[in-house]
Amino acid sequence: MRLLSPADYGLVAISTAVLTLVTMVAELGFGAAIVQAHSPTEAEVRSVFGASIAFSAMCAIALAAIAPWLGEIYSAPQVAPLIQAASLTLVLTSVATVPDAFLRREMSFVRLSVIELAAGLLATVTTVMLALAGYGVWSLVLGPLAAAAMRTVLVYLSWRKRLWPSLNVAQARRMLDFGLKVAVSRAASFVFGQADVVIGARLLTKSELGTYSIAMHLALMPMTKLMSVLNTVAFPAIAEIARSDEAPLTPALQKGLRLVGHVVIPMLWGLGSLSPWLVPVLLGDSWAGAVAPLQLVCIALPLRLVSVLLSTAMQALGEAGVDLRNTLTGIAILPLCFLAGGQFGAVGLAAAWLAGLPTLMLLNLRRASVHLGFGVGGVARALAPPVVISLAMAAAIHLAAHVLDARAGTIVGVGVLALVGAGTYLASLWLFDKESARSLLVLFAGSRRASIANATG
Repeated sequence: MRLLSPADYGLVAISTAVLTLVTMVAELGFGAAIVQAHSPTEAEVRSVFGASIAFSAMCAIALAAIAPWLGEIYSAPQVAPLIQAASLTLVLTSVATVPDAFLRREMSFVRLSVIELAAGLLATVTTVMLALAGYGVWSLVLGPLAAAAMRTVLVYLSWRKRLWPSLNVAQARRMLDFGLKVAVSRAASFVFGQADVVIGARLLTKSELGTYSIAMHLALMPMTKLMSVLNTVAFPAIAEIARSDEAPLTPALQKGLRLVGHVVIPMLWGLGSLSPWLVPVLLGDSWAGAVAPLQLVCIALPLRLVSVLLSTAMQALGEAGVDLRNTLTGIAILPLCFLAGGQFGAVGLAAAWLAGLPTLMLLNLRRASVHLGFGVGGVARALAPPVVISLAMAAAIHLAAHVLDARAGTIVGVGVLALVGAGTYLASLWLFDKESARSLLVLFAGSRRASIANATG
């Protein structure tokens, strides 16, 4: 935004990074505990409600107290009041935790999408108006704070019940124990998700780290939204199936795994196949060194999304302890892979994902298979069609690039290669896995209707 300086955005980046980590701890998995619970009583809900507000308030007070110290650590004392103001978001969010969980439990995703859209618009309008009024960096803090307040009000009004919070936490000890395990698992996932960059910063040159970071950024762009959708939709859906006892869970999970594979594998493997021509066109010839790391992480990262789905399934089935052990296994394995791979530059660090993720998947599936109803063989059968079709797509892209020759390295050429890849995949999907193709069409039509509902309010 032209009204603000890069320094303003830098200060808010520090504040946001701190708030994100504290929020992960403060939420304590209370929402997940309610979504997963078989039939929570009113006393349990009131207890979780009270615990959520009380713990978030304590975290907000603690964060506000240490804000000056954090400012000294980051050599930016002016960030302290920004962190103190942003800490109010913790309390606002906690008030919405229980109502939000019940809306997700009831699959009210369209209603939640409308609320998110309204809050996002308010954040944008408030930020711009405050920036125009000369509030500088504070516009970047107060805009999201206003959005959090609006979201809390709208979520609470959308909730059918009106319950007062209770501080008698003993009423919901079982749910609070579940939520604590989920919170620790999320924090642990955050740690090993950042371990590659932290370790790479110590082992790689700045140029190599920049090359690796660009490759990861390009690969994670399609992943981020998909991971968000999985966490938002799959968790309550699997929990509902587990509660109903009407539909068999194992076939539903394997079908979901195959559908996820049909989206993420062609997306990432297609990006990896296009990268020798896409990266120079998109970033310039100076970034050609990012091609090999990008190809390696694109091959490996589908397993990360599969891990997210399996983690979500474990939590939805009430096996938060198993999911926590799986996540801690990741903390033990992946950093060791990054330490070894980082010795060989950006390519080695990218290859560490290719070594670490399959190993982690094998160990975690062995632990989780008794609860899922399938193990490595079941995952392999579910993912076989998207893997085979994606390989055919990659072959078609490279064949088309050979035909185009030098023209493949132009904007038009990259567009043609992308169309060839997409066309090959879609045609092969319809010919060889028609059931999945129809299911994806139904899902796409449903998401399209939800988007129209969001747009019309």
